Amino acid sequence: MANKKLLSIAAASVLVATFTMTGCGSSSSAAPVTKNITVSDGYVLGATVTATDYTGSAVELGKGVYQFPKIITGAITATGGVNDVNNDGVKNAGEPKLPPLKAPASYSNINTLTTLLVDSNITAAQLATLLGVNLSDVNNNFDIDVVSKAKTNPKLARGTALYAAVISQVNYNIAHPSSSSSSTASSSSTGILPGTSSASSVSSVASSVASSSSVSGSILPMGILPGDTASSSSTGSILPGASSSSSSVSSVASSVASSSSSAAAVVAQTLSQIMGSLVGGGTVCTVLPTLCTLDTALKAVSDANITANGMTPLDTTTGSTLGTLNGVVPAASSSSSSVASSVSSSTSSVASSAASSSSTGILPTDTPPSPGAIPTASSSSAAAVSSATSSATSSVSGGVLPN
Repeated sequence: MANKKLLSIAAASVLVATFTMTGCGSSSSAAPVTKNITVSDGYVLGATVTATDYTGSAVELGKGVYQFPKIITGAITATGGVNDVNNDGVKNAGEPKLPPLKAPASYSNINTLTTLLVDSNITAAQLATLLGVNLSDVNNNFDIDVVSKAKTNPKLARGTALYAAVISQVNYNIAHPSSSSSSTASSSSTGILPGTSSASSVSSVASSVASSSSVSGSILPMGILPGDTASSSSTGSILPGASSSSSSVSSVASSVASSSSSAAAVVAQTLSQIMGSLVGGGTVCTVLPTLCTLDTALKAVSDANITANGMTPLDTTTGSTLGTLNGVVPAASSSSSSVASSVSSSTSSVASSAASSSSTGILPTDTPPSPGAIPTASSSSAAAVSSATSSATSSVSGGVLPN
């Protein structure tokens, strides 16, 4: 009897151990927790989505959704995205790119309105009032997928489209201070920044950007690197004549990073001034006169059209403006055709040249030798080859990249 009790106890112990081990195995194979982020104006495709508390970027799942392989709680940014104007889930030729979009920490959505919350001093309540929407309709904080909300809230949809253009215009002006200065200075006496004349405000922004781009007191003109002379900007492909030591490369990288950070700060400061002026009663036409026509066009898109088609008619209206300011998806098919045509033409030209030179034994541009003479390259051809070789050698040692 005692032996039977011992056997029962032993069997029970084995069952408990088996159950415990099985339980441990199942828990260790559980799928990792992820975090999805939706980026929208229309749905935003092809963006790089990053978070301050994650190294690397999210994986694009499609239709504006990006997934992090863990729960992230830091502030999030989407850069390099394309606005899916026709909402077909594909980056079509001609669709506009978007400026950098941001959202506060712990958000699950990035849109143009969350960008304003990050980059300006406006509050969610102030922004809701400015757009004419109820705060409760936007989750009290604009942490929303604006595409899914557009059909039921035309005012929200119009605001989303308009402020995509506002943010784009500010980013463009900061990146191109010279062109924005000449265009905006003549557009209105009220200026781009509230409370100042356009000439002085753009000059101020240009000065800030120039200051942020300086390296050891030397301004970086477009297309050249530190150490170059101003004339090198015309080629856009000249490397600094300074030593190519690791310290020089590190200095350039550090300068570029500092410049980008400073430019972002100027963008935020400018957006803060603009939104402050709008909250204070200003209008788009007085604060950003270059977008006055667009603002009028967006207001002309009917509620019925938005209710039926969502963001598409609005994004179609802003498409040209966003494309001008941010760039567009290139026409891949025409580019491929152009490349193929160019290659074909080059091949034909080479073949023709080879055929021509084989009959004389000289370069195609040389003068044929007199009958009976040994075919040799003419002195002019030889000089040209020598000169070209010398020039190329000199250029490489001097840091010029061949075109």
